[in-house]
Amino acid sequence: MPQLEASHYLSTEGDVLRASNLYLLHPVNVAVKSLITNGDLYCTSEQSSRGGCRTDIRWVYRSSQSGQTTNIAVLEFKNTQVLHWADFLPASTDQQHAQAKLDDAQEKPKYTHLINNAHLLSKQAKKYCLKLSAPDVAIFDWHAMFVFDFTGMDEDAYDPVLAKGI
Repeated sequence: MPQLEASHYLSTEGDVLRASNLYLLHPVNVAVKSLITNGDLYCTSEQSSRGGCRTDIRWVYRSSQSGQTTNIAVLEFKNTQVLHWADFLPASTDQQHAQAKLDDAQEKPKYTHLINNAHLLSKQAKKYCLKLSAPDVAIFDWHAMFVFDFTGMDEDAYDPVLAKGI
């Protein structure tokens, strides 16, 4: 994302969080809220939940009919220059080659094709998905964003479905 105000010095995770509140969260909240016709959208920050999972930002849908809440997405802020597409690229595959990619990963030191920061970041994203039932988890460092789509993920199936990333 471009740095719009010269006074916003972007050096730490906190700096990214502060600037993102202005330039990222508001447009996302407006867009998502426009899609919700029967309920409420809550954008929470620094909220802990069961299992000791504290998220930087979490979007929660609350049904106006049942009052039930559903976690719909998580956004995790990182220090600048943490995300690198090349760290995720070795793990990319399509559904047709998912099993072969998983089998090949068993020969890797950490049982994954992800390298450098991508390995730890993907573990954190998967934890949010599993603990919070949030199907979408985004990691953002101001210069880049990686979105994990865990919808339908089942790594242990005979015909595995892997998380998608964009």
